[in-house]
Amino acid sequence: DIPDNEKQRLIRESGLLKKYAKDKSHGTGSDHGSDVEDELQELQEEYDRASDIPLWMDAIIYTVGLAAVYGLFEALVNQQYSVEVTVTEVIQRMAKVAPALYAIVYGTLRFRKTRVVNLVMLVAACVSGCYFVHLNLHSPRLGIMRRAPGLP
Repeated sequence: DIPDNEKQRLIRESGLLKKYAKDKSHGTGSDHGSDVEDELQELQEEYDRASDIPLWMDAIIYTVGLAAVYGLFEALVNQQYSVEVTVTEVIQRMAKVAPALYAIVYGTLRFRKTRVVNLVMLVAACVSGCYFVHLNLHSPRLGIMRRAPGLP
């Protein structure tokens, strides 16, 4: 925890109190919260515009990571069921999945600030979560998984 005198020093050095007092003296003290929110929104938009990495490259970076995780899961599942799989087969499956992952990642990065996309992602998360619970409760998969040999 930060001592009180250190907190006061940080507040004084930041100049927030002086700015608030100046806004209040101009009669805009009640609108100060919305002014700060507007300034923060402008700073966030400026930061987004000043990003060094283009959006398509950012999506490629995320896609490579997600495809690697997919390949790892693919290899682990095949190992668990004692199915021989080569590295080239896993890489081919990763290459097949990568375009779909790229489209999903790019779409969510590009339109992440729109309410429609946020609503679609919320509905998709709720539907997939409910479906996952339904599968776990009404599928013989749990018994199959219990009979399968464990990872060595």
